[in-house]
Amino acid sequence: MAERMLKDVIKCECGCEMFPYAIHEESDSILYKCSSEECDCAKELPLRKAVLGNSEMFTYFCLDDDGKIYWNCALHGKCESDLKWLASGWRSKVNKFINYGCGYELDLDEVMDDMDNREEHGEKLQELFAELDEEDIARIADVININTDGGYVDAFLDDFMNQIGDGHIYTWEDYVENITDVMKNLDLIDLEEDENED
Repeated sequence: MAERMLKDVIKCECGCEMFPYAIHEESDSILYKCSSEECDCAKELPLRKAVLGNSEMFTYFCLDDDGKIYWNCALHGKCESDLKWLASGWRSKVNKFINYGCGYELDLDEVMDDMDNREEHGEKLQELFAELDEEDIARIADVININTDGGYVDAFLDDFMNQIGDGHIYTWEDYVENITDVMKNLDLIDLEEDENED
């Protein structure tokens, strides 16, 4: 039974992140390998030195000393596996965690559907901003760092497409949630009212 939560990444001497590769029960240690393709550094630590501190947070996934890993991602919800799974095709899975937040294959059909629904997303965006004036929308755009000179609907939709292309976001719902968080931070949404709707 797992007793300790371990660090999912540690820092390599080259500055990149090192991901776990295997837990060696016989020596009570864990092997980390550098995620950089240009660095072949590996480091084996006693499990007691790899234990996650009380003030530390996981970066990509939760890892326990049984080798179980689990995480939440935008496409699949709660995901779980183990280090044996990670070690098989390690480099590819590590790159997926770094770029997409999930080591599993991405559902590209869902992503493409979101990219094709531009008109529908535009209508939903207008609904979201229906109670706001141009100055409020400009404040949101300023926080997100987009230029709305050509019209705010196209500007936000272009930003959404770019976010998908860069792997920073996965679904329209995630993007709207990000915008809603910005609106809350700018006091453009009544938090009490928003909680009541939930």
